[in-house]
Amino acid sequence: MQFMLNQQFNKFLIEKLNIWMSENIKVGHKYMFYSDNSDYILSLLSVLKEYTSDVLLCDGISLPYIMVNNIKLIYVNDVENIMTENYISRLRDEISINKDIFKDSSLFVLHHSRLDTLLTATTDLSELSKPFHPSSIETHLYELAKTKSKAIFFKEILDLKIKIINNEELSIFAYVSLYMAIVEDKIDFSSLSLFNDIDLEKDNDSKRIKNRLDHNQELYDDIETIIATSPLDIELNLKEFSSEFIEEYITIEEWENVPYSKIIEEIKRNKDETIIFDSLEILDSDIIPYIRNENTTKSGNRTKNIIIQTDQNKLILSFKFKGKGIKLDNFSILNNDKLKKE
Repeated sequence: MQFMLNQQFNKFLIEKLNIWMSENIKVGHKYMFYSDNSDYILSLLSVLKEYTSDVLLCDGISLPYIMVNNIKLIYVNDVENIMTENYISRLRDEISINKDIFKDSSLFVLHHSRLDTLLTATTDLSELSKPFHPSSIETHLYELAKTKSKAIFFKEILDLKIKIINNEELSIFAYVSLYMAIVEDKIDFSSLSLFNDIDLEKDNDSKRIKNRLDHNQELYDDIETIIATSPLDIELNLKEFSSEFIEEYITIEEWENVPYSKIIEEIKRNKDETIIFDSLEILDSDIIPYIRNENTTKSGNRTKNIIIQTDQNKLILSFKFKGKGIKLDNFSILNNDKLKKE
């Protein structure tokens, strides 16, 4: 399952939980964490079980707990189908009484079904200043990034991605890729939803790095949206790319694998030359025109000298050009009134 791939991040979260609990846990208190993704709950449970001190038995159900400052932190959930909402409610009440097997205990509920009975008199661990609030994760990531060889890049990546995470109000699990990249001291552009940019680390200017990452993210988001919402109109919506480039690189299957350098080269080329001569064909004829550039300079390459040898009185020339939004009005015939444009 996917959650097993992120065990290092899950351990990081549970370690943060243990630190916070060691400073704040109180007898009889109830704590909760909600996620609408049951896999995320299971991922945390898989690590909590590694920290389990012992279990209590209540009505035939085993209740694992972790000892924190001589207080039993009992953790339960509603994703493993072991207990009902009524059973969890009863545990909440029993722990509040603080006697018998539940003496010196607290309750931690991980749930994904919005248990109404838990929403009152319960500390939500995803609230501000709590261990599972995004700001708590962000602070740790910034501090961790400072210790890495790629610190200057991670700082800008964190600024970029944290802004997105906060704007979209994503959960702490949105930080998995950031955390793993920093821990491994390796920028995995694909996992960070960015185009691979091998030239980024050649720079050491934070402003240029920021601008390059911002542009990369903007392009990635724009193309991703078009692929998802208008897959049949990619060329119509991506006017900065030629049809040939889109056909080769911006496909539904492969668009995420295009290097960032290739994308910006294409954008620059199309910006510099909006219309490019491609070929000339003489229709209904075996005549092959002789075509050469004016010279070897950049401007010379754009000027074509064409020679056609023929005894025919009438020829139909078919010129093919590359470019976005080409119209007949873009072309004109000079110094030859006998030629007609169609």
